[in-house]
Amino acid sequence: MKKIFVLFIIVTTALVLAVDASADKVKTDLMISPSPTHVGDLLVFSGCGYGRPKDVSVKIYAPDGSEQYGFATNVDQTGCFNFASDYSPPFEGTYEAYVFPDKSAGDGPGTYNYNHPSVDYDFQVLP
Repeated sequence: MKKIFVLFIIVTTALVLAVDASADKVKTDLMISPSPTHVGDLLVFSGCGYGRPKDVSVKIYAPDGSEQYGFATNVDQTGCFNFASDYSPPFEGTYEAYVFPDKSAGDGPGTYNYNHPSVDYDFQVLP
């Protein structure tokens, strides 16, 4: 009975620590401006929650599913990035933006995890 009680305490402690650790994680996000976005607007991308030091890759897909734009940028010491692009959406509709994390240790250019985006963000482009 004593062994079962000790095992119960160990399992309970592990679960509490796991919940605490997941509560401390910052959710990754992506913001695209201007908002609302119109055809011809130059887009600015920003986001936080990516850890540091890391690089991220961002890809933009048009309403027809074609890749329209992509870039890689550095995340600052706060885990955030800000990128003023030279891209302007050519037509109206719902676009998709994906943020992919760098799989390396953060010590230089790495390999991006294109199978698992950190963020999948849909945004509307108006006429």
